[in-house]
Amino acid sequence: ASLLVTPRYKSTAILFPTNSNRLSKAIMAERYSLDYMDYGIERDCEYAIQILSSQSMEDDVCARFNMMEHYGISNNDPQKLFKLHENYRGNVSVKRTEFLGIEISVLDVDPQWAADIANFMAANYDTLCSRIHHDRAADAYSIMQDVCGQMANDIRALNDQMEERRVGKECRS
Repeated sequence: ASLLVTPRYKSTAILFPTNSNRLSKAIMAERYSLDYMDYGIERDCEYAIQILSSQSMEDDVCARFNMMEHYGISNNDPQKLFKLHENYRGNVSVKRTEFLGIEISVLDVDPQWAADIANFMAANYDTLCSRIHHDRAADAYSIMQDVCGQMANDIRALNDQMEERRVGKECRS
């Protein structure tokens, strides 16, 4: 019976997330006492797990490696996305290591394929983080533009009031 089972190979990549806020705090704050070269804390590890386990990561992996074809799922199958998701989740896992690292494990019938996916996920982690930071920065920029616009309107209104008072005082004199 064991001869009928297709062997699957496991590839593992381990990464250590860092706290991206520490460098900016170390540079900007005179009294910041944490080492900016230190690895991330448990919270950073949990964030990394969430990003590596996210739908965005799964979509990127499935698109990059054409997983529908690889898993033999027909494009005409009405349950193709469910099957793709189940296959992916059955073959790809992300978990925390004992020392706050992240272990990405990929099982596949092709050992090189498994290694390529694990390596891609590790590399794509930075891309997804950058995308998230960019989106947050764009949102913050938009909010700050609105705040600055409102402040400019307030300054104009105050200047107008001051000008009216100055003109009113000159007329009385």
